[in-house]
Amino acid sequence: MKLKLNLLSTFAIAILAIPCAGQDKIVLPAASGGPDFEAPSSETETEFVKDALEDNLKEMSWLNAGMEKGTSSELKTQAAQMLDDHKKMDSDLRNYASKKGILLTDIDGTGNVNFLNVKRKKGPSWDKEWTTEMISKHRKEIKRFEDAQGFVTDNDLKNLVADTLPVLRSHLETLIKLKAALGEG
Repeated sequence: MKLKLNLLSTFAIAILAIPCAGQDKIVLPAASGGPDFEAPSSETETEFVKDALEDNLKEMSWLNAGMEKGTSSELKTQAAQMLDDHKKMDSDLRNYASKKGILLTDIDGTGNVNFLNVKRKKGPSWDKEWTTEMISKHRKEIKRFEDAQGFVTDNDLKNLVADTLPVLRSHLETLIKLKAALGEG
């Protein structure tokens, strides 16, 4: 009897998940009596959230490395301030994913980054290499968020993108100034 009930419940949820004609969003009942969630408008939006979250985790690893291994006090200060912003971005992306029922099981949260070239350097050359890498990563992330403005239809995600872009742009400006101050402008 319990197996029939579980199968019937699963079938009912699957039927409810089929969007009606003309709708771009569906509301799915949450499992185990939790709150309902609204699915994102498209698979593209889901992939954007996952990719942005994964890259943000990697940037957080780089920022931590900047605080630990940097020799410039300005670099360490800026890395700490940017890390706070990236932690907020991580929280915002995770909250959005939770609200929209996006499973984050395939996110590489190890922060697996290529520190190989940077590890070989020490002192000011390490700082310069770190700054160059962070500029590249922020340019990539800004492009991702700018591109998202063209395809995102979900209002919550639109707001997240709009709120995050100025922060990323500010980081890029800071990093460019830091690179110049380190003697590599």
